[in-house]
Amino acid sequence: IKKLLVFDKFKESADRLIDDLRDQLQIEMVYTEDTSTLQEADVICTATNSTAPLFTKEDIKKGVHINSIGSFQPDMQELDPYIIKDAKVYVDHVHSCIKESGDFIKPINDGVFGEDHIVGEIGNFCLGKIEGRSANEETTIFKSVGVAIQDYAVATDVYENSLKEKFGLEIELFN
Repeated sequence: IKKLLVFDKFKESADRLIDDLRDQLQIEMVYTEDTSTLQEADVICTATNSTAPLFTKEDIKKGVHINSIGSFQPDMQELDPYIIKDAKVYVDHVHSCIKESGDFIKPINDGVFGEDHIVGEIGNFCLGKIEGRSANEETTIFKSVGVAIQDYAVATDVYENSLKEKFGLEIELFN
């Protein structure tokens, strides 16, 4: 990663994020409101509670990968349905995404694409059970609405690493 473009409705929030990441990343980081700059992006990450798509199919280049972790409720929507329609889509949990995310509920109900448009779950991709991108110009999406077992696995890993590195503060919650 050579450059990070940060979008936020509130410039102050974007500036805080850039300040927090500056020492860790040591790359160029820029706040922008101009979605045309997404043409530069190889990877786009969204994490909002938006109720309308954040950008259009025309704003992005072919071959981009999108990580979307917002839109975890039926009335929320981050992604343009036509971006999803033209992409290879992977999710954390198929049933949860179809039932919980407005990114899928709305376009499926409108007939833009069907439930079968989802290639599969990230676990099966990681195990090599489903294929990933087959061409550089193919757009891919990973959509996550949150799965408790995955949260637990990450929390366990973070906890074990913090013990190993002697980082953090242990708090006794119950006597």
